[in-house]
Amino acid sequence: MNRRRYFVLAAVGALVLWVGYNIQVLIDRPSAYGVVSESGRYRMENIPVGGWLVPFDDLAYLRITDRSNGHQVYRTPLYSQTPLDMRDYEDSGTVGIVWIRFFKADQHFEIEMPNWEPHWLNYFISNTPYEVADEQADCRKPEHALRFIWDVLSYWLGFSDYWCTQTQQLIDRGKS
Repeated sequence: MNRRRYFVLAAVGALVLWVGYNIQVLIDRPSAYGVVSESGRYRMENIPVGGWLVPFDDLAYLRITDRSNGHQVYRTPLYSQTPLDMRDYEDSGTVGIVWIRFFKADQHFEIEMPNWEPHWLNYFISNTPYEVADEQADCRKPEHALRFIWDVLSYWLGFSDYWCTQTQQLIDRGKS
C-alpha cells in the first residue's frame, strides 16, 4: 500500500513539475512582434502561446517592459490573436495597443477585446491586475479559482449552458 501511495505522489509531483516548466517556457518565450511607445519608455510585445498546455488555441499575451527599469515587466492575461491589432498609442496616463490599455499610475490593464474569455493559464501568466470591459467580454475573471473551476465543470457536465454562469450573472446585475 505504501508503494502505491509513493507512486501516486511521485506521479503528481512529476505532473506539477512538468506543468510548471511549461508555464515558465510560455513566460520566457520570445516575442512575435514588438513596438516601442512614442516616449520610448515602454516596449510592447505580442507573445504567442502554444504547446502542450494550449494545443488548439491561437492565444497570446501582451508583455510591456518599462525600459527605464528593465526589471519591471507587465503581462496581460491571454487573449485570442484573431482580433489582434498592434497599433500602439501613448498619452500621459496610458500606453497600449488597440483593445488593451495599460494605466501607468496604478499599473493595471483594461481589456476591451471583443468576446474576451478567461483562461486557466491567466493565473500563472498574467502578473498585473486587470479589468475587462463588461460590454466587450463574455465573462470576467472570477475572484476565486474554485468558482471558476466549478463554472467550467458545470458546463462540461451539462449542468449549465454557459461556462461561466455565476460570473455572467454578476455582470448582468450591473446592467440596466
